[in-house]
Amino acid sequence: LFMIEQRDTDYWNFSVGGRLERQEQRPSNGLLAVDDYASSFSFAAVREFGQKYSLALNIARAQRMPTAEELYSNGPHLASSSVEIGTPTLQAEVSRHVDLGIRKTNEDLTWSVTAFLTDYDSFIFLRDTGSIDALAALPIFEYSQRDAKLTGLEAELFTPIAKFGAGELDLRIFGDFVSGRFSGGSYIPRMPPRRLGSRLQFHNQRMIAGIELTRYDDQTRLAAFETPTSAYSMLNADLNWTLNFQRGRSIDLFLIASNLLDEDARRHTSLVKDSTPLPGRNFAMGVRASL
Repeated sequence: LFMIEQRDTDYWNFSVGGRLERQEQRPSNGLLAVDDYASSFSFAAVREFGQKYSLALNIARAQRMPTAEELYSNGPHLASSSVEIGTPTLQAEVSRHVDLGIRKTNEDLTWSVTAFLTDYDSFIFLRDTGSIDALAALPIFEYSQRDAKLTGLEAELFTPIAKFGAGELDLRIFGDFVSGRFSGGSYIPRMPPRRLGSRLQFHNQRMIAGIELTRYDDQTRLAAFETPTSAYSMLNADLNWTLNFQRGRSIDLFLIASNLLDEDARRHTSLVKDSTPLPGRNFAMGVRASL
């Protein structure tokens, strides 16, 4: 069950939302059953100013019931090369979130900066126990709960650079950062590192071509039993050409080139980062039809 309401005035745009859900888990092996309700509420306000500026505020309180995997897992997870153990006594996770952002929008330049804070009661996470399963020879992870807090900042800038006939060359610059700690001061595991990137893109009615470079910082803010991740730069390029036919039919021909610098890139949020890096330099091409 959910509801959304919106109200606009001369200078303000307001919206509120709410959700109520029921979750029932009844395992067949005699483990603890779950039958409970979770609710969420959100409020947003946007204030328009002169010269195309706007200020946005979002506030939310949400409950999240633990999933079946978090409650009842008990064995090897081959995709993550780990043994995952659920905890049937997990309680609902409660979050209180607020973010505040400022945005500037016009034909020549669009930019935005947003800061956020999320405070958790009983945050559910996958904890590395530091032990190895003797039978599977895999590390053992267990679903746990602790109070936690996330803080972060994200920013983006977009501007057209030049026009070439019916086409346009655009530049996008973006970056973000998030920090997560438990109530005792230790770090939340597998937090993404700082990121800064840019994309140069040309587009017209038939073609989109772009090149994008993203720099990922090293990650040394580690939870127990975590290993650090080195910084890397990811250079990607893409080309999409559209052929239009009668009756709204079209065919897209696309080419994607990833990791052109052939970096040894390891994603800190992955459980298998130490054994499995991201793919090296690679190319993909294909056809997509809309009939």
